[in-house]
Order: sequence, then C-alpha cells, then structure tokens
Amino acid sequence: MPRDPRAEALRAGFELDGSYREMRRAELVLQQMESFAPQAPEIADARQVLNIASALYRKSYQAYNAGQYLRAAEYAVAVKDLMRAIDKFYNVSIAS
Repeated sequence: MPRDPRAEALRAGFELDGSYREMRRAELVLQQMESFAPQAPEIADARQVLNIASALYRKSYQAYNAGQYLRAAEYAVAVKDLMRAIDKFYNVSIAS
C-alpha cells in the first residue's frame, strides 16, 4: 500500500515537536544534575548524549524541510530514545 505523504508529514511534524520538547526537558535535567551532584561522572555522559541528540535533531529538521518525512520522523524518534538515556543517567547520579 502506498504511503500517504500528508500523513507522513503530519507524523514527522508531531515527532519533531515531541523531540524538541524532550531535548529542552533533558537540558533542565542536566542542569539539575550539575546542581545536585556536580561531581557525578554521569554528567559528562549525559552532555555527550545531548550533543548527539542535538545533531540528530538538526538532521531531522533538515530532512523535514527537504520533504523527507519518513527520515525526519525516524530521526526525531531516535532523539527521544536518547533522551531516555539522560533520564537513566539522572537517576544514577542523584541516587549516588
């Protein structure tokens, strides 16, 4: 069955919006880690993951603007997956 380009565009837009919100939230989580556990080694790991996620978000946004909606949506979902890693780093750093 052929894909509906309008549906793909809607999904990509939805995923992009969600990944942007997740990245902003992850930045706040990282700030909390730096405040509450400034010596935690997970801070460096979380910063690296956030940098990777930021690069993927830019690629997703560029793909969306180029009309490559499937690529944009899947990259945006990958960004959300990386944000889960930051949540895990936060849990470990605060519990330690």
